[in-house]
Amino acid sequence: MRIFVTGASGFVGSHLVERLLAQGHAVSALLRKTSDTSLLGASLQQIQTVEGDLDPRAEASQELVAALGKCDVVIHAGGTTRKTKKTREELFRINEGGTERLAKLCAGLDKPPRLVVTGSIAAVGPSRDGHALTESDPCAPLSVYGQSKLAKEKAAFAHQGKLEVVVVRLPGIYGPRDVNFVQLARTVQRHIRPVGARRVDFAHVHDTCDALLACATHPKAAGQIFHVTSGPLALGEVGKTLARLLGVSAVPLPLPGAVLKPVSLVAEAIGYVSGKPTSLDLDKVREMSESWPVSIAKAKDLLGWEPRVTYEAGARGAIEWARAAGKL
Repeated sequence: MRIFVTGASGFVGSHLVERLLAQGHAVSALLRKTSDTSLLGASLQQIQTVEGDLDPRAEASQELVAALGKCDVVIHAGGTTRKTKKTREELFRINEGGTERLAKLCAGLDKPPRLVVTGSIAAVGPSRDGHALTESDPCAPLSVYGQSKLAKEKAAFAHQGKLEVVVVRLPGIYGPRDVNFVQLARTVQRHIRPVGARRVDFAHVHDTCDALLACATHPKAAGQIFHVTSGPLALGEVGKTLARLLGVSAVPLPLPGAVLKPVSLVAEAIGYVSGKPTSLDLDKVREMSESWPVSIAKAKDLLGWEPRVTYEAGARGAIEWARAAGKL
């Protein structure tokens, strides 16, 4: 198959391109002129690249339209979680507007490809009564980011009558090349680990790629939304596992909302003044204080997909990569 990938230079996208090539697929990728392609490594020489982006304010290039017309599947792994001065405008322009542009271009082709869109569990909102979130639960996102991800889904499904659309809702993703995992590991190296019984769900990047490929090829995937996770863990177990794998003793540090809220407000203010993204804001604190259990029963039943990577194995591999890369 020929598969077109957006977000190919990112953490998930680079792993996806690697997996597609290993399985013998022909890969095309949309890259900006300013894209840092270092994560793609040797894969960059094995794919067709198309320069441009999906900014809805610009006109789509003929090169992009031609590349989409040659593909069987488009996997839209592009998007943003970045926070800037124009938080809401930026998130919606990229997540919703970029998806609308891509879906419209695909729908206008003589032979539209299947469109697989990476979404987020944040689009659903937390579980208020502790039940595992399913694809049929009503959506009530807590954050602007979650709202933009829900809008991203709707932008894709608006073209469902003209092309096959699949949405894959993901939790936090980790694995080799993940800068957020490196930041957490560095914190544990400094002998501080998170603690708590609150359940958190992660998806290893390899499990994520497996799920995206299943959605790209399985006939029953068309028109569906799937939740994907590698499984739940108590927050305290995450910290204990990292401390053991890193070979350090770490003091458990509870992070109550009473502490995080003022810290997040300061971080937001600094981000607003500097124009630089911040990884902690009030929206993030609200999400961190909630429970987000996820059901993957639908993906198991319809696609035959199941996670393969335990958190311990996945964290060990990510630590090995970080050490080899000089990041730990």
